[in-house]
Amino acid sequence: MGGGPAGLKAAAVAAERGHIVSLHERDGQTGGQARLAQLLPTRAEFGGIVTNLTAEAERHGATIHRRSNVTLEMIRKEKPDAVILATGSAPHLPALEGEGAHIVQAVDILSGKAKAGARAVVYDWHGEWLGSGVAEKLASEGTHVRLAVNAMCAAANIQTYIRFETVARLPQARRRGVALAASLRR
Repeated sequence: MGGGPAGLKAAAVAAERGHIVSLHERDGQTGGQARLAQLLPTRAEFGGIVTNLTAEAERHGATIHRRSNVTLEMIRKEKPDAVILATGSAPHLPALEGEGAHIVQAVDILSGKAKAGARAVVYDWHGEWLGSGVAEKLASEGTHVRLAVNAMCAAANIQTYIRFETVARLPQARRRGVALAASLRR
């Protein structure tokens, strides 16, 4: 299993119930997408989630192996009673027409693997925290951003109290260079 929030919680619960648990995380750190989420404006609390879930899994006796990939050979050798797959998410790549577009994933922007230019379009597929958060982050760094959402409004599918806070901050972000595009839904 992976070391994101779901894998960490599964490891903690299984270890607490008396199972011998080995969690294998491909990266050098646990946390998965939550580790990246903490890099967004006003989302630092995600770092606490990662810290707490990692500590909980270890406290209950789970062994966490970092920079470790599970292989079929490893499973055959160790013969576990169960294997829990918590392999994270994959970004949605829509079909885009046109030439010359420089397309990068939000996770690459957050991790520092990619940089935005002076102008960027952030395509928010689900109306969740990532699109509006990346738009706000890029704007705070001086990029002129157009936020295109595939929902009724920006941040439409996150918890109401967080959505209200996020949407209330967007006018300030707009002054720094965020423009909202109409919904892409038809």
